[in-house]
Amino acid sequence: MRIIGAGPNDHVWSAHSAAYQVDEWDAGGTKKAVVTRSPAWFRPLDVTASRQSAPYTVISAVRQGSDHLLWVLIAVPRDENLFASGEAHGAVDLSEAARRWDTVVEVIDLEAGVVTARHRFQGIARAFLGDGHTISTIRESPTGLIVADVWRLTLQSPSSLQ
Repeated sequence: MRIIGAGPNDHVWSAHSAAYQVDEWDAGGTKKAVVTRSPAWFRPLDVTASRQSAPYTVISAVRQGSDHLLWVLIAVPRDENLFASGEAHGAVDLSEAARRWDTVVEVIDLEAGVVTARHRFQGIARAFLGDGHTISTIRESPTGLIVADVWRLTLQSPSSLQ
């Protein structure tokens, strides 16, 4: 499965949901760039197996604005004990997803080829909203209620934080 996200100048990004690979395509269907990463914490889904042997990580959204920054939302397992070994692949309901996954947001500087920012949010986010710098995470509260948090994503240089 591929996740599609907006890019500048009529380009689109397509992310492999089961691997940390994001491809840039122009309007004519020509691949323009490939971004791959292999962080130790990224555990791809084994799409060849009918049952998963361990919790997996999945890219859920990707986007690039008019700048050279690629924003990637990644669903990461909150706790391995929340996954049954050998359970079947497939959709889980919202409350189960909120209990099992957190969201990592990574910002990749495409010119420098490095991750410039990373933040982990409690709960799962599935898409960028509105202007592309807003996400909503879904999580379970300590009392068992499903809560939606809305986050406005911004970057600040370390010198601007003083």
